Amino acid sequence: MAGSCADLLNSNPFGVCERLIAHIMWQTLQAIRYLQDKHILHRGIASKNIYVCDDGRVLLDDFSHCISMISPFDGKLRKQIFDYTDKLKNQLLYLAPEIIYQ
Repeated sequence: MAGSCADLLNSNPFGVCERLIAHIMWQTLQAIRYLQDKHILHRGIASKNIYVCDDGRVLLDDFSHCISMISPFDGKLRKQIFDYTDKLKNQLLYLAPEIIYQ
């Protein structure tokens, strides 16, 4: 079963067991919570960036778009983020509305 969620979905055209989906989602949400507690935004969560290991662990990958919400200038929590890479600009259709409206 090792591979990304995209691989898992592509190799199972008739669907995946709900229990497996719940397990993957739970572990993915735990990873997002961990990042949020550290004031880090991933900004690239997609099925191709969520990996399921043979032992059932779920790993979040591709931190190329991540950003710290702590300002490097004054150490305070940022309220808005304006630094978008060219690759991220091309993915604006997939961003959450609250990120786009900044």
